[in-house]
Amino acid sequence: MEQKEFENKLDEYAEKLSNVVSDGISRMEKLYEQTKENLKSDATTADKLKKIGEYPKIGQVLIGLGIIWLLFTLHVLDNWIFPVLLIVLGVFIVLRKK
Repeated sequence: MEQKEFENKLDEYAEKLSNVVSDGISRMEKLYEQTKENLKSDATTADKLKKIGEYPKIGQVLIGLGIIWLLFTLHVLDNWIFPVLLIVLGVFIVLRKK
């Protein structure tokens, strides 16, 4: 008798969980579709996303500073060759993009 009650409760909880998951998935799909439509209709958002891609030099500068900082913390930059190589590499990248 206890085994049968346990199985019935387990089935009941599994069905409730299945309903909750199905409801959550349908809500997420609706939200995804609404967001997709909003992004298509909002021209300013598209312009903002395009402007972000227009500034690769800022990213390059940040990467360069991060590399320099990392090399300083690793005590690799005790020599003058590495900063000069990084500067030359940065100038090469900037000139290549023009």
